[in-house]
Amino acid sequence: MNSSALSHALLSISLAFAAVLLTNSGEAAEPTSEPQPLRVMSYNIRYGTARDGDDAWVHRQEPMVKYLKESKVDILGLQEALAFQISDLLEGLPEFKRSGVARDDGKDKGEFSPLLYRHERFELVREGTFWLSATHEVVGSKGWDAMLPRVCSWTELKDKSTGKRFIAASTHFDHMGQEARAESGKLIARRLKELAADLPVVLVGDFNARLASDPIQNVLAKPDSASDWRLVDAQGVSAKKPTGPTATFNGFKAIPEGDNKIDFIFVRDFVVLDHVVENPLTPAGRFVSDHLPVIANIEFPKESVEK
Repeated sequence: MNSSALSHALLSISLAFAAVLLTNSGEAAEPTSEPQPLRVMSYNIRYGTARDGDDAWVHRQEPMVKYLKESKVDILGLQEALAFQISDLLEGLPEFKRSGVARDDGKDKGEFSPLLYRHERFELVREGTFWLSATHEVVGSKGWDAMLPRVCSWTELKDKSTGKRFIAASTHFDHMGQEARAESGKLIARRLKELAADLPVVLVGDFNARLASDPIQNVLAKPDSASDWRLVDAQGVSAKKPTGPTATFNGFKAIPEGDNKIDFIFVRDFVVLDHVVENPLTPAGRFVSDHLPVIANIEFPKESVEK
């Protein structure tokens, strides 16, 4: 073989090898890691302008940041959070980003039910907020007999290490309107089914209602008879025995006896590994909020198909 032919042959081999490398590098770019559990929390943090004396936000901010950092959650759904409280938390928790808007103006006026997520682990795919009313796309709308506007903020997240996607949502039902709570349950089930389709879902919130009540049962019911789509209570399907108090509202006074749980985590197409209600305290021995945080470790089912 002369030198020209040899050079041509070597060039052809080099180009073919480069093509293989490009193909393989393209495949390697796809996430292939085994899914890791997601640690999810629901926490009503008590609105920060309340005149709560020794339990005012100024006394609770630092203990709450410390608790949340130590809890090592991946996704945090808050309720009653005002804009300045979210800023305070994110300043102390820079590993998180926020999704969600305020209920009064769809921007920053009034309370949020936001989601905070670890931005190094998750990529934001899409997000939104709807109002708990018959006109759920109307910003600031009040539903049925509700005293205040209420929202559900949701986000579609993608786990960067696996490529798996899911919907996370946070909400806070009205504390006065009985009809509003019942109708809000139906609306949330219907809207999350529309938004998620076949994606797994985790919904957290302060529902101002107990598990056996109509509002919660409406959340857990099938949105339509033609589908098997439905949410389940994470505590009820936990692989390990749930731990912690059976009530979640303390009113800055005491944890009541009996089953008085109004803060929940609901899931669809997730395996619930464990479920706990915790009771964080300030250095002064006071409650960090007038609600207790609810935490669940969840994971994608083994047969779950990557979206």
